[in-house]
Amino acid sequence: MSRDITQYHYTMWPDNGTPEPLSLALFHSQVIGKTSDENRTSMVVHCSAGVGRTGTFIALDALYKEGIMTGKINVNKYVKIMRSCRMNMVQNYEQYMIIFIALNERFKASLQGQTILSFEEKLDNVLGSLQEQTWIEKEFGKMLHIRPEYTPDDYLEASQYMNRKDAVLPLDKYLLYLTSSFANRGSYINAITVSVSINYV
Repeated sequence: MSRDITQYHYTMWPDNGTPEPLSLALFHSQVIGKTSDENRTSMVVHCSAGVGRTGTFIALDALYKEGIMTGKINVNKYVKIMRSCRMNMVQNYEQYMIIFIALNERFKASLQGQTILSFEEKLDNVLGSLQEQTWIEKEFGKMLHIRPEYTPDDYLEASQYMNRKDAVLPLDKYLLYLTSSFANRGSYINAITVSVSINYV
């Protein structure tokens, strides 16, 4: 008797920390989307201690499925249930918050990965039929609808260095910091870090 086991390894999730919400949502989408319903079996989730990152992913998975089925979720209640079964599930505030944010990403729009080849074919079709862009206009409109909204408070640090009203300011939470051996050089750079997920086929 043989059994096929598929292992997924999230390499960019630090212990006691959190990944980018969209990256976590995409990873979850890929994990549950690889197996057909008739072949779906129980999933084993584990990190170093089996509580922090493990609890966060389990909560995301269970609450997403509950939300799809019932239209309602209760993050606080589910985390309490997990902790009654295993102490310290979801270890800190940041991990607790990432459940909310990642679920928001999962419910806002379908996350469908595509191969580089399929993307190139899709792009060729778009460029080849510029007059018939109904579907891409709808897709772009959907992206505009679900994009996050930011206030001036989200650009406080960048606004100290960039006084131009027409400047494109980086969000404080995505700022990069550089160190210099020269005195009074400062650490600000007008750039951000971007999380990218690439699948090679």
